[in-house]
Amino acid sequence: MKKESIYKIIKYVTAFFSIIMIICFIIQLARVYFGDLSPMYSRDIVGKYLLQILPIIILWIISIICGFVYSLIVKEKKHIYVKTTNEAMLKILEANFKDDISRNEEYKALEKCHKKMKIALIISLVIYAICLIMISLYLFNPAHFLYDGNINGQMLDLLINTSPWLIISLITIIVYTYYVDYESKNGVVYAKAIIKNEGRSKIIKFKKIRNEKLIINIIRTCIIVIAIVFIIVGVVAGGPQRVYQKAINICTECIGLG
Repeated sequence: MKKESIYKIIKYVTAFFSIIMIICFIIQLARVYFGDLSPMYSRDIVGKYLLQILPIIILWIISIICGFVYSLIVKEKKHIYVKTTNEAMLKILEANFKDDISRNEEYKALEKCHKKMKIALIISLVIYAICLIMISLYLFNPAHFLYDGNINGQMLDLLINTSPWLIISLITIIVYTYYVDYESKNGVVYAKAIIKNEGRSKIIKFKKIRNEKLIINIIRTCIIVIAIVFIIVGVVAGGPQRVYQKAINICTECIGLG
């Protein structure tokens, strides 16, 4: 079996056990959280639930150790197994330029692509900074978190005031990612033309990402949207008050404060 195939098998096995462990861990937390408020919390109760998923945790740890040990023994270059994006491909091509490269039309067009990507980065950073400032102004204002018994109302106000800025940040990340990928794709065309004009044969081979990146971004976006929806549903259903009651029980019954 090829080394790359072994690496992929270990990677997929580790990912499988990671997903299973996360699901089991969430289920056990839910069982503790949605349990009756009357029993006392203790390390024994928490330990009992963790012991039920101990085999999954052990298998997950073993898969991670196997992958780490295999990478040390084989000592293969990581880039062999990493698919190349347009941005990474452009950097590799530019690293193969000659020192005395001629500044022809393709070179000027490539510089223009880099200039556009820098402008996009600056605009994105400005938007991130504005969103961070607006969220911080709300979070660091003690008047928004007074203990007046209306925890659900405070959490709902928090979502209303911070969610728009979080959504703007998310949209900015997506737009910036796709724009850089688009400009990098154009830059790859110009870079290949420059190398060809230098009279060199094409010796650089790439394993190009196609639909995988789009699928990953869609999955990430769906997860974030689902998380926001669940948070809103939890707040409307009185979740913060229940969490507050659970925290009181843990501190007074398990830890022993008060």
